This record gives sequence, structure tokens and C-alpha cells, in this order.
Amino acid sequence: MNLSRTERLILANQYQILEQIGPEGEREAFARFREALEHGYEMEYDTIAQNVYEKGLTTDECREVVDALQVYDMLQISHAALSAADKAGINDHDIRFHGFDGNNETLFMAYAEYFCADDRFTDVVESGEMNSHYPARGRYRAMYAELQEVPSERWAKLTKVEMLRIIAAG
Repeated sequence: MNLSRTERLILANQYQILEQIGPEGEREAFARFREALEHGYEMEYDTIAQNVYEKGLTTDECREVVDALQVYDMLQISHAALSAADKAGINDHDIRFHGFDGNNETLFMAYAEYFCADDRFTDVVESGEMNSHYPARGRYRAMYAELQEVPSERWAKLTKVEMLRIIAAG
């Protein structure tokens, strides 16, 4: 990572402030980060920025996460409105969001955690677990595409047949 002199100065000043007001147990680390930035020790920059992802998600990729959550929200809302007889054949496991693969879809999993931490879609996520342990993006895209076949004003009132088609698409 390369930082200009100006960028190093700005970051060093921020770490100097954190040395004064940061958590007691972290002030020494902030002082070391400031010193590395002031002296231009490039090898240390990756350590300083270790919690900043190299690549993020685009707006479209973030939307993909929200779309996946919305599919499961609509499935759960619609399921709750079905009669007991209509619920037969729809497994609770099939209408619970299972997250994204922590190994291969890490940024998607992290965004889902971030997005839901603000009390959004809390009913959709089973016990806060966001790691599906299997690739899930293709499945969620197919399910969302199937949901879009239903007029959006009826998404919260899916029929059993529509629900089963959406689940089967995944």
C-alpha cells in the first residue's frame, strides 16, 4: 500500500488523537501506528489497515444481498398468512435465510451482517447466523427472479404454489 505524505499526515494526526482519547488498552498500538505513519514505514501500512477490506461491494452487489433477504421476508410473511392446510409441504427450514458462504462469499456475508445489525430483516435471519457454509448467491438470484414473476403488490401475499415455485428455484 502506498500513501502520500499528506495521507500519512492526516492518518498520523488521527492516531495522535486516538492515543489521547482511545480505549486504554489500545493507546500504545495507536502510538506505534502514528510513529510508523510519521516515519513512512511502508511495510507497516498493511498492519495498520488490516481491518479495511481491499475490495468492497458495488451498489449492485449490496442490492443482491438485500434482494435475497427480501425473498425470505416475503416467504415468511406469506407463510404466516397461509391456512394450516396450505402450510403443509412448506418446510420452515426452506423459508429461513441461511446467509452466504463465509469462504467464497465473504463480502456478501459481511454486508448481510452489517445490514441486519441495524434491526432490518431480523425475523428473516435464523439465530443471527450468516454463514451458509455453501455458495448461495446463484440460489438467491434464481429465487429473486422467480419472485419477480409475481406482481410486486402481491409479494406479501404469495400463494402456496408461488411459494413452492420460489423455493424450488433455489
